[in-house]
Amino acid sequence: IIKSFKKHFRDVWESNINISTKLSYYRSFKSSFMKEPYLDLVDNCKDRHNLTRLRISAHHLEIERGRYRNVPKDKRICPWCKLCLGSDIIENEHHLLNECDLYATN
Repeated sequence: IIKSFKKHFRDVWESNINISTKLSYYRSFKSSFMKEPYLDLVDNCKDRHNLTRLRISAHHLEIERGRYRNVPKDKRICPWCKLCLGSDIIENEHHLLNECDLYATN
């Protein structure tokens, strides 16, 4: 019974990550159902919590906030880059980690 339950859970997990548009970032690096090493490697509980939230799109970036306000994806602009650079860059996880000056300084 337990083996069957685990298989069913994995099948549902795999199906959900493949059809959910919300999980597109998560899907870009998570391809198998297993415990992630960062859960043991990141000692600081707050850092681990924030990293997990970023990975599952449970954050306050415009890419997520706009979803709940029915803003088209291409209009979920980074307010900082719009204000400082006059740029219409989508505020998503990639932008946060690789591009935005606001997040680079914190």
